[in-house]
Amino acid sequence: MEKTKLVRPVFYFIVPAYNAGQYLEQCLDSIASQSVKKKVIVVNDCSKDTTEDIAKKFLKYKDFVLIKNENNIGVSLSRNKALDFVSNDKVEGQSFIGFVDGDDYIDNACEIENCILETGADVVLPKRVEFIESGTKNRKLSPEFNIDEEAVNKLPPHEFYAAVHEATEDYILFNSFSITNKDLIENAKIRFEDTLAEDVMFSTRVHMQAKNPKVCYDKPYYFYRMTDGTRSVSKLEELAKVHFEFSDNMIALKDRFPKYSRFLDLRSKELLKNAAIITQVSSKKLKLFD
Repeated sequence: MEKTKLVRPVFYFIVPAYNAGQYLEQCLDSIASQSVKKKVIVVNDCSKDTTEDIAKKFLKYKDFVLIKNENNIGVSLSRNKALDFVSNDKVEGQSFIGFVDGDDYIDNACEIENCILETGADVVLPKRVEFIESGTKNRKLSPEFNIDEEAVNKLPPHEFYAAVHEATEDYILFNSFSITNKDLIENAKIRFEDTLAEDVMFSTRVHMQAKNPKVCYDKPYYFYRMTDGTRSVSKLEELAKVHFEFSDNMIALKDRFPKYSRFLDLRSKELLKNAAIITQVSSKKLKLFD
């Protein structure tokens, strides 16, 4: 019997960029070098540095698109603008959406593609590495977790997310670094809220809709650059308030998604813990990390 040929998915990489000139070229180079089928949407959010010039250099590639905001609208609305573009862009076969901030970079996207082709995943949670530049070297900040991928990936979604949360302390779940099927986002009409910690509710809504989520933790995919963690006291107080509100939102979601109660309880507690830490940092005017 003839083997069915697998159709490679198209990856939409959405890159919001505001005054990201210092790192944007590394970011876009990293995406351009991925061997997956892709389209890259860069959103210049009224930058005042070299962001525009750097982004234009990549328009020589047919799979790069540049969107220019007339006003500075922030990362959430910039991502939403790109999502609207993707919504109207038609490609053959499956397509997936990934978000990459302009000061970060990616690698090993082919591992994500293999996971999708082999398992039929609609959401893939990749390995993320956080680092801070220290002199001429990068100092890794992110912890290592032991995840039994084979066991976890066999679980139904509501058990899957609780198990991943417990294995990683919610580390790879909070953010929008996951690769998500375009139809899932479109059918559920998921968009970012214009608030601090915008990833929390977006990622939660994605998780609640996923039918076949998988972990792909063997090789790092997303490299998250930590910059100076000093924030104003007012911003930290606002961030803590948002975490408290999101914690309440998790509890409220239990009525709609009773199967996910364990996961939502875990996420609510994690948000409360983070809010307490941020409040403590704010009161002492410390950095979020050393």
